[in-house]
Amino acid sequence: MKRRGLFGSRYELRVVLVLFFVLSYWQSCWGVEKIAGDANRLPYYQIKLTSIFTDLHFTSAFLFEKPSIQSSEFCEFGIFQPLPSDSPKRLNPGKVFLQSLLLPGWGELHTGAKKRATGFLISEGLLWCTFAALQIYGYWRENDYKDFAAKHADVQVAGKDKEYFTHLSFFDDIYEYNEEKRRLRSYDEVYPVDEEHFWRWDSQASRRHFSSIRLSSQRAYRNATLTVGVILFNHLLSAIDAIWTARGHNKKLQSSVNWHIESRVRYHSQNVPYFQVGLVRSF
Repeated sequence: MKRRGLFGSRYELRVVLVLFFVLSYWQSCWGVEKIAGDANRLPYYQIKLTSIFTDLHFTSAFLFEKPSIQSSEFCEFGIFQPLPSDSPKRLNPGKVFLQSLLLPGWGELHTGAKKRATGFLISEGLLWCTFAALQIYGYWRENDYKDFAAKHADVQVAGKDKEYFTHLSFFDDIYEYNEEKRRLRSYDEVYPVDEEHFWRWDSQASRRHFSSIRLSSQRAYRNATLTVGVILFNHLLSAIDAIWTARGHNKKLQSSVNWHIESRVRYHSQNVPYFQVGLVRSF
């Protein structure tokens, strides 16, 4: 029988030599320092490990106190080299979509696109100001044509609908209007000739001026309605832009590669600590 040496094979010998060289590359001593916490952070520990051949060193920290060991085989004492709290994080596209759908620019502000967020917010404010201005102007012109009709056509404006004032734009008086409706056999649209429904323009020029005022009021109200449509489109456009920006941000994070050293302190069930160091690739 062939007698085995201290190492079973040349391969095992090479592995041991490589491990010995790697371990000898670092100083055998490393320091542990407890750093006091504050109101927002627990106390944490800091470990420094320095190369004996180069100036390469790293400092690791973990935020947990030493756990109590019960029945588990081992447990972690902490995770070293945590990423900075201000490091870029993945964004939730659905969340920023809803944010910008509710308030244009909110989702862009969450993604960090401050210029586009400012643009959408300013657009939203200007659109709402435009809507309010058109509504106010339309209301003013509506009061103007009603007052004008009361003065120049003896109209009692109280309780009258918009259709009634439309008829005032095309007929000089109630008699001309009723005659036209009877000719068309639209008897249900004939107005009773009484004080409540009566009108008679003092001149055709007054009727035409009344018509122009009424049309300006209608245009203002119609443009206000169109402005609401533009506001809704601005919300949708901002929501689409926010989700597009969030996906681009996440794609950029996914394509970037970050190498860092991660270390752990673990405890066996006998409360015996051991130290682990690894090179981690983050995506």
